[in-house]
Parts: sequence; structure tokens; C-alpha cells
Amino acid sequence: SVKNGDTTEVPIAQRTYSDGSIGFIPAGGDAPRPLYISSEFATYFGGSGDDWGGSLIVDGDGQISVSGTTASFDFPVKNAFQASLKAEEDIFVSRFDADGRTLLFSTYYGGSGGEWAEGCWWKGATWEHANAMAANMALGKGKSLYINGITTSHDLPLTANALQKSCSTERSGFLARFSSTGALLNGSSLSARKACIDRCLLGPITLAIGIDSALIVAGYTSLEIECMPAGGYQPALVVPSGPEHSTIFVLRLSPECDVALSGTYFGGDAIEKTLNDWDEIAVAVDSHGSVIIASSTASASIPMLAAVD
Repeated sequence: SVKNGDTTEVPIAQRTYSDGSIGFIPAGGDAPRPLYISSEFATYFGGSGDDWGGSLIVDGDGQISVSGTTASFDFPVKNAFQASLKAEEDIFVSRFDADGRTLLFSTYYGGSGGEWAEGCWWKGATWEHANAMAANMALGKGKSLYINGITTSHDLPLTANALQKSCSTERSGFLARFSSTGALLNGSSLSARKACIDRCLLGPITLAIGIDSALIVAGYTSLEIECMPAGGYQPALVVPSGPEHSTIFVLRLSPECDVALSGTYFGGDAIEKTLNDWDEIAVAVDSHGSVIIASSTASASIPMLAAVD
């Protein structure tokens, strides 16, 4: 704060106002006075079209990685794996140095159909996009970056060792892994088996890294996952297939995203969510390597053990 020209550090408290906005006020009942929040840097980042941020990660060296969706043909690129926009909207992946002033790499990622870092659903005769964002990026070994999203492209850049090399639905999930310098290390589609309707999709998907560097992928699906390994805790879908029903899935993939090491569905006899309700699923890995998920449910029969309620 500033008083009589002098700058003084004061504790602050967060305040939520009646219109839902959030601000800061001096803590401890100090009299109102100008309050300044210092920052090491701040910057715009984008092109002349619409750009949507998705996830942000700060690594151990302070470098800042961001990913999201862009419709800008002139989005800033540097050392790019893909230097141009291939559809109306593509994914972007970018990394800044710790000072926030140096762009280390920035690239588009997409095909001719379009990609999104957020979830989407079928509404009437059109696809709608959700504003809710899952943790669609994770930091792997050697400061590599995993990203995921939704694609309609049948020519999405994939690698020879891709877990899935084609999409079996109109819209599919995808996973991609970039090196610390922005090179594409692995790219794979991640889709559900096509059924009588093909408007069931994966998303939003949340990522985490296991203690063995395996990639943990968690989300919702209404169809069987093509790469789901046998022998999981819940090996088959419980809810009926359909665009308004979904259950939880968890996959553990090799660090290269080329092998599904283990996985399971998890749900009860009712929906875990509807595909029009894009609440995120939370996933974490504890120090023993156990995977922890949190989600809403409407199932009275969802598996319980040592439950507190």
C-alpha cells in the first residue's frame, strides 16, 4: 500500500463481491487506501483472432508452459513443429523462460478438421463448446509436455508408435507429447468404439504423472474405450450407451503414450455425469503411486470402501 508517498507491504485478504467478482482488500481491518499488487511481469499473448488459454505449468526452472486453442492465423510461433494454422481452430503449445520475456518455443498442433483444448457436446444439430477447462497439460520427464484435447481431424499429426492411429468416432480425444524444445515426440488418438451413434466422445480429460513417469489419463466416456486393457477393477461399462450417459475411465499409459499399461471404468448403475454437464474430473497420484480421482455421481451403487458418508 502507499501512504504519504511511502510504500509499505501489508497482508491482504480475498473478497468475493455480490456480483461474483473477486478482489483483494487489506487484511486486519486497515483503513481503505490504495492497494497495489506487484508482479514480475505481465503480457498479452495471441494473434488477431480468438485465443483461449487452457492450462499453465511452471517447471522447476521457473519456465512457463501454456496451452489452449487458437483461431489466429498469426499466433506467435517460434521453433515450431507446426508453423501455421491448418483449420479454423487448432491447439497451441508455448513455453516462456522464467523472466516471461523470452519465448522459447511456440507451435500450432492440429489437422484439417479442427482441434480444441476444451470439452464439447452435441446440442441439437450443432456442436457446442464448454468453457470448463480440465488440466489438459502435464509435465513429464526431461521437461516434456503432454497435452490432450478434442479433434475432428483424420490427418492429425501422429507418430509411428501411436497408441491409436485413427479415430473411430466423429470426434475423438487425442494425446500429444512435446519435447522441452517443442518437437513432437508422440501423438496418438484416443477414442471410443463406434456404436449406433457416434456423437459420444471423451472429454474433458485430466492428466497426471505417476511416480514411475507413466501418464495417468482420467475422464468420462459413454462408449467402450478402444485401448482399455483387460483385467481392470471394472472391466466393462455399467451405464447404457448413449449421448446423455457416461461413466468414469482411468488409463495408465507408458511415458511414450504407445502402450496402455492398465486401466478401468468406474461407475454405478446411474450416470456419473451427463455430457451436457462439463464438470471436470480431478485426478492425483500420491507418494505410493496410488491414483486418486474425484467426481460427481448420481449412482447409489457406485463402489464404496471405508466410506465416510
